[in-house]
Amino acid sequence: METLVQFTDRAAKKSDYEAGYLSIIKYFHTVQGEAPYVGFPCVFLRLAGCNRGAKIGVDCEFCETSFELHKSLCFSVDVLANIIFRELEPYHSPMLVITGGEPMLQMDSISMFLTHLSDLLVADGKSNRRLLVQFETNGDFRPSLSTGRPNKYLFEFDHIDLAFVVSPKGPAIRDNQWFTSVDLRRSENPNKLTFVKIFMRRIVSVEAPYNELNLSWVYAPFDKMYLSPMMMYKKEGDTVVVDYERSVQNSKHAMKLIKQSGYRYAMSFQSHVFMDIE
Repeated sequence: METLVQFTDRAAKKSDYEAGYLSIIKYFHTVQGEAPYVGFPCVFLRLAGCNRGAKIGVDCEFCETSFELHKSLCFSVDVLANIIFRELEPYHSPMLVITGGEPMLQMDSISMFLTHLSDLLVADGKSNRRLLVQFETNGDFRPSLSTGRPNKYLFEFDHIDLAFVVSPKGPAIRDNQWFTSVDLRRSENPNKLTFVKIFMRRIVSVEAPYNELNLSWVYAPFDKMYLSPMMMYKKEGDTVVVDYERSVQNSKHAMKLIKQSGYRYAMSFQSHVFMDIE
């Protein structure tokens, strides 16, 4: 049975975006539904556009996310930082999830956005308040947050910690090399960021190219690696619904692969689908 493809778009490029602005689809309160921070209350910031936006022919036919560029809203980084800061205020342990699409396409503007957000946290006067910013990325691009130091990735934002969840797509992926050359030196200032976590979340299904694992990944420098069974969808009349029979088959296959890996992977279900939340 063919995969139901939803919300196709064109392949976005870095040149589609303007420096100092972020193209977004929306922001909203929710609970993280998968991978290391599952169950955590957070604010989701969904950015517009993906370099694999066509979905068909780039091993992303299963993606059910709507991030089309033509639907995007454009905010200056300082205005958006103020909006997100106000959205985060109700949380005692705030978390911001920056997802897409592919957020790495807008990383230069994200760096400016985080600088403004950091300034707001400092001005808030709560020195013990730290914000966890989790990125969800397909791993096709390395982060390039500006530090003024060529080829270095030392992230320093007051009161902000970062985590990257790398979800590689297709058979020819380089996730085991994604951070092997990154400089993660510790900052002298305890309030500035020491790079926190890098996770890998691999989508798996019973069908190629997601039916096998490259066991060399277990030696990759990730803090934790997850297998996420691919959720399948079908149409019932004009309505798109979860294809539970095929989704369960993928879950069983994921468990088989975890056993084959010597239990080096953890399972990550897309619990938000069952909770009917984004």
